[in-house]
Amino acid sequence: MAGLTQTTFDAMLKELYPDKTPEHVAVRNRPWLKMVPKVDDFEGDVLVCPVQHEFPMGRSATFATAQANAKPSQMIKWNVTQAQDFGVVEIDALTIRSSRSNRGAFVEARRNEVDGILRALGRSASISLYRDGNGNLANIATSGIST
Repeated sequence: MAGLTQTTFDAMLKELYPDKTPEHVAVRNRPWLKMVPKVDDFEGDVLVCPVQHEFPMGRSATFATAQANAKPSQMIKWNVTQAQDFGVVEIDALTIRSSRSNRGAFVEARRNEVDGILRALGRSASISLYRDGNGNLANIATSGIST
């Protein structure tokens, strides 16, 4: 009668990362992505972020000029939507076993692959910050362009 083995117990084992490691790997060398506030409790279709882009005007050294220049604040709604971005890694069991120690390999295969896909997802998220929501990085007006 066989006892409990690593193979039969595998589903109960965890792959542990130190706190914040996946996020750290994804945002490393991406200062803008690191600075953008993260929302962990996003619910619903759209997260509405009000943005004030113009402050009230109406100041001057003279009251009459200040009164004549008076304008209200200008605000817009910035709608943030969620998007999916998938990352997949595949490693066979032999490779995992063969690289589980520093003696057996220069790099542990699982950590290397998972960190690599986290970097790729971080790069994708960083680039997507500059997109318009449809995958466009920029729009070029075609009027006035000649061959």
